[in-house]
Parts: sequence; structure tokens; C-alpha cells
Amino acid sequence: MNVDCILTFESYKEALRLDKNATLGSQIAQFVVTKAAPVLAFACILILVFAHNLLVPFSPGALMVLLSVGYCLSLPFIERSKARQQFASIFPRENTERNIKARIDAEGIEIQTPCSSLGMYKWESISEIMQNESVILFYVGKSRFLFFPLSAFTPAQCTELNDLVARHVVKR
Repeated sequence: MNVDCILTFESYKEALRLDKNATLGSQIAQFVVTKAAPVLAFACILILVFAHNLLVPFSPGALMVLLSVGYCLSLPFIERSKARQQFASIFPRENTERNIKARIDAEGIEIQTPCSSLGMYKWESISEIMQNESVILFYVGKSRFLFFPLSAFTPAQCTELNDLVARHVVKR
């Protein structure tokens, strides 16, 4: 089957989100960075505002707390910026072409992106597959994956893909 699709930053973020959810440790780290640290930082700000009588406004301890709080509040933005930089390294600004072409058959996945040459990944080299409602990831290494938005596949292609995966990808 031949697949032509346009990779977007949104599908890349979804692939990263699915990849980060692959292990319990990464789920916990993602939760801490995007949810817990900013909430705790906001709670610290509230405590500082209501307890301002107890602290000298510019004491070294208060300054360290404020710097730590500021850093924790910026963590989600840092994470988003890192993802944007990774996407930009895959698709540099001077190359606005984001179409990928892939052929998926009994031998494996042959893929060509605008920024790289043709690559062939045999089914034996694919160690794991993860999928959600938006993207599918084919792991070709411990932390390296190919991803495709599921919107690029027709229902018949999805069925064919599931059959190929069931025949060729061995659970390790």
C-alpha cells in the first residue's frame, strides 16, 4: 500500500505524547513537568502572597523560592519549545515541504521524507508498534520511531496495515 501524507506539528506532538506514555516512568515525568510542578509553583506564590508579613521581601531565601517557582511555572513552555525545536530540525524552515511518501508491504516500510533519502525498514527491525486515535508509531530502535497520522490511511488501508502488523511484528 502507498501512503502519502503531510506531517504537521500537531501530529508530531501527538506522536511524542504517545511515545512519552510508553513507560510508567515517562508518564510520571510528563505529569510532574506539565501538571504537578506548575501547580505547586502556583501554590507557593499564593503562600508567599498571603504570608508576606513573615518574609523579608528581598531576603535570599525568598528570592530563591521565587526563582524556583518561576522555573516550575515555565516547565510546560520549555517542553513545548523543545518539541518545536525537534520538529524544526526534522523539517528546517528553508524546506517547507512536509509531505512524506511511504510504501508499506510484506517486506517492511519504505519511507521518503523531503529532508532525507529513501529509507527501508524491514519488519524484523520494527520492535514495537503503538497506536492511539490520531497516530501510529513504528519503533525502529529503543527510542527511535517512524510515525504516521492515521488520517493518512483509508479504512481499507487500516485493515491491510493491521493484517501486515499481525503477520510480521513479533512481540518481544
